[in-house]
Amino acid sequence: MWKKILAIIFLFFIFAFLQISFFAYFSPFGMVPNLVFVFFFVLVFFSNKPKPVTNDFFIVFLAFLAGLVLDIFSYRKLGISIALLALIGFSMRKTQSSLKVSGDNHPISYFWTLFLVYFVIYEALMDVYLYFFEPAYSVFNFNWLFIANLAYNLLFALLGFLVYKKLFINAK
Repeated sequence: MWKKILAIIFLFFIFAFLQISFFAYFSPFGMVPNLVFVFFFVLVFFSNKPKPVTNDFFIVFLAFLAGLVLDIFSYRKLGISIALLALIGFSMRKTQSSLKVSGDNHPISYFWTLFLVYFVIYEALMDVYLYFFEPAYSVFNFNWLFIANLAYNLLFALLGFLVYKKLFINAK
């Protein structure tokens, strides 16, 4: 269990460093994938612990860790990403439990639609926060760049989905 937790912490920081260093130089139209959000989303999507309390603590742990990493490496105040990711994590778990599953517990059609919805929600709520509390950084525009950024992040999310499913779900 401790190895898994340490690996998750390590991977969050690796993805944050890739996001702010490597992908900053390879950013089409100034878009950088939000790898920390993608990794958080993949882990929450595949988290289905048998005990709800264990799953709740895992989601809080992931939201705290991902939000902390996002806030540390950004201009935002500490805590806003933690709160938004916790809200998204619990909301996504509730949504997943209400979806009917046939055969495959983690279908890709659920994944990409949930990812698109929750990524838009995350970006919109973050911009609402920025608009009211840090207006100098508020830049949310729903235009073709936002849709391209959404597609760019979805590409990395689908890659993460396939890798996780191949390594951890199909291997069982």
